[in-house]
Amino acid sequence: MKPLLTILIVTLLIGCSSGYNRTAAIQTAEKATTATDEAPSSDNTMLRQGKAALSQGEYSRALELFQEACQVNSSDWEALFYLGLVHSAQGDYSVARNFLERALNLVGNNRRKRGRLYCALAQSWEREGRVGPARMNYRTANNLDPESNEAAAALLRLSTSQSD
Repeated sequence: MKPLLTILIVTLLIGCSSGYNRTAAIQTAEKATTATDEAPSSDNTMLRQGKAALSQGEYSRALELFQEACQVNSSDWEALFYLGLVHSAQGDYSVARNFLERALNLVGNNRRKRGRLYCALAQSWEREGRVGPARMNYRTANNLDPESNEAAAALLRLSTSQSD
């Protein structure tokens, strides 16, 4: 469980910093490939290869692999989560949020995983310049997992921003 939290923290801290760019997305994915989770819900190989492709900026290949993982198990929240991250890295925030929301519907009641997903949703809104929805999702993430620092840090950073 802690490796998942580490991935989320690194993902959000890098992605939520101002000046989001492709390098930040690649660094985020590299961190994700080195961490392990308790038994991922879909094929380990496809997820591992997808994370590696994402970390190398090979978005097309990463998409292929995460889509395959979803075909193997259509209720795999983790594959959907990574599909969301790939689309977010490509700047396709609406599609990213679609995948993240689908993952949210499948993840169950695990507060940390739900917090992780809400942070990723908030991040996509923030990158798109939509402070209001970003702030709302960061608040939800913070309420779900108050021990996690990324949502609190983002809320502090956004406290001076105007909502849309």
